[in-house]
Amino acid sequence: MTTDQHSASSHEQTVGQLQRRWILKGWEKQPGERFVFKDKVGHFYDWDHPATSLHDTFDPQLRVAHSPHEWAEAFETSFDSMQSALHAVTDEPDILVSGDMASATFEFCARLEAADGKVTGAVCRTSHVWGLKDGRWTIIREHTSCRVVPVEEVHALLGKFEPQKL
Repeated sequence: MTTDQHSASSHEQTVGQLQRRWILKGWEKQPGERFVFKDKVGHFYDWDHPATSLHDTFDPQLRVAHSPHEWAEAFETSFDSMQSALHAVTDEPDILVSGDMASATFEFCARLEAADGKVTGAVCRTSHVWGLKDGRWTIIREHTSCRVVPVEEVHALLGKFEPQKL
């Protein structure tokens, strides 16, 4: 393996671990836990990149955010008001690294319990573009497409894929 291949492999492994942490730690919410975007997931994002573009079909307004600040406005209040959010990675990250950019796509399931106790199940596929700046990989672009599924389907997936290892 050449040095460049070793470096790319190392970067792929790092980005894959970050992708998993982004959902399994960043967007996880335990009952009673506060969700503050900057504290929970802010470190995954590049807050200064001029080409930021973030989109998620779970946003009822289907906004495209052009900064993590806008992304926080889109999700912080609704996520903070949830009772809980549980996730499992159902299809491991597929990563392509080229220089200081990486593309990573994976699938996860989510069990989201609203403040009123209503539970929603979802299966989502997320693609990120990561940029390497000052030795750190951060998200520049994000697209998540979700489909609502029966809660029983998510419970089966959570049982199959947990406990998640980071």
